[in-house]
Amino acid sequence: MAEKFLPKDADWRFTASVFCLNDLSLWPNANLVASAFEAVAAPEYWGEDSQVSDDYSRRAIEQHFAKAAPGDNRYPLILKRATVPRYTASVNIGNTIHPHSVHIDSSLRHAEGELEKLFGLVDRLAESLEIDFASIDIFREGQARGTRIDSSGHGENLSPYIRVGPQWIWIRTYIGPRLVALAGGARVWHDCGGLWRYLNNGVMVLDLKEKPWLSTPEELKAEHDQLMPRVLARTGIFHYEDEDEEEIAGLRWRAPPGAKWPR
Repeated sequence: MAEKFLPKDADWRFTASVFCLNDLSLWPNANLVASAFEAVAAPEYWGEDSQVSDDYSRRAIEQHFAKAAPGDNRYPLILKRATVPRYTASVNIGNTIHPHSVHIDSSLRHAEGELEKLFGLVDRLAESLEIDFASIDIFREGQARGTRIDSSGHGENLSPYIRVGPQWIWIRTYIGPRLVALAGGARVWHDCGGLWRYLNNGVMVLDLKEKPWLSTPEELKAEHDQLMPRVLARTGIFHYEDEDEEEIAGLRWRAPPGAKWPR
């Protein structure tokens, strides 16, 4: 039976970035990532960098970790699934600056219910790790730049995040307990408005719209533009650009702790 895809005007490309305090160069922490993926939509293949050819095996990945010497620079671990919900995930396990991030991409045509499962996968990751900040962006092929959250990208970059903090709230944004506290507590975030809920580990989750994959780009952008000035002003966490396009950190921003984060 042929797979039935969503109409193009109802489909989205999907990207997610997860920044955590866990050092993913250590197998016990990377194992948490593997467990989260398996609980929702197990990978079918794995590899390093662009070489993804082996059938997925958590045992094989554990052995891969065992062969590495402490401090080794290693290529990202790639996890891939070719059946619904389809994705490619990059887990930074060995870069001496970035062993603290997971990135998920799903740019193919999607079947009904597939996007909701991908959102659920990121929820599970955020609940399994010590999240600092995470985001989901969705966008359409040919979408007008003015209706995107960021006209030049689809998520935060870890190095500037560490230096000056996040820049945007996204389609779905995850705020870890450290950032909740930096801003002055959960009430500060709630007072910004928006649809908030909590994961079991205390991570706060903000959606621009309920079931955002059912909204239009214009609806999502309008909600973003309404919320973002309040979040910027009230939390002191997000960075902004001055008139010279220099990135200015929020007054309350503090870089994440950890020996492998750049200082």
